[in-house]
Amino acid sequence: LRPAKVKPMKVDKQVRFRLTARGGTKPYTFEVARGRLPDGLRLGERGLLIGAPSEVGTFRVTVRVTDGKTATETFLLTLVVRS
Repeated sequence: LRPAKVKPMKVDKQVRFRLTARGGTKPYTFEVARGRLPDGLRLGERGLLIGAPSEVGTFRVTVRVTDGKTATETFLLTLVVRS
């Protein structure tokens, strides 16, 4: 799963990142399994992280990716939002 590290973001500035997976069977779906994204960001089921974070902080989110045969894998994504 990539990227496991996302560059620091600025509060209220639009961002757009795509998480990707390899191995397993396509299609892949993504979801937040634990933790929370900063307000203003969302993770789409196809791995697109999009929005404008509206709060400052460090957010540790466990992301679950499921492949077309329902095999799952999780990883920790750390998001940093600065003012």
